[in-house]
Amino acid sequence: MTSFPVSKRLFMKAAMGCLLAALPLMLGACGLHMIKKDSKAPLAVKPGKAVLVIMRTGSFYGDSDIKNYLDGKYIGGNKDNCYFMTDVKPGAHYVTADGGNKDTVRMNFEAGRIYFLRQGVVPGIFRSFTRYFPMTLQEALHEAQEIDYVVYDTQHPGKDLSQEDFEKEKKDFNEEVKKDPSHRRDVAQYTGFNRVK
Repeated sequence: MTSFPVSKRLFMKAAMGCLLAALPLMLGACGLHMIKKDSKAPLAVKPGKAVLVIMRTGSFYGDSDIKNYLDGKYIGGNKDNCYFMTDVKPGAHYVTADGGNKDTVRMNFEAGRIYFLRQGVVPGIFRSFTRYFPMTLQEALHEAQEIDYVVYDTQHPGKDLSQEDFEKEKKDFNEEVKKDPSHRRDVAQYTGFNRVK
């Protein structure tokens, strides 16, 4: 057995301690409550469902975790260069991002279709701001090859929005649309894709 001098053993203990302390941060490198997968799942739709894919590519404030909700239910967190997918029942749903601000959009999901949203992050003076942007199929397929794929960790679930917060997001969104019918029309009229190849 190799014997190391005391100073080397202390260094190795300290290094191991730092590694163990950093492990949760590395595991959460693509968002809290998410698990990075080595292989990417096919971009496919289950019968009677739609699929929502949320992608976040390189940006400012890349280490900030942005939480995402579907009708107030937590569906995943994103940091830079990651994407995740979630099944959606057909119909109108509210999608909310929480990352320095809240960005809520209403989308109409059709069975058999895939919807790609870019999780945009805009630097502000004191904090970042997030906003959803619809993606073209070409953009989405290219980004999916370049960034990490993560799945929701159901063993360590994220917290849903409170009913009060969800109702406020819906109300604020609907009031904005009433004042300005073009508000977030880019997302509201986004129809997704029925095939990805």
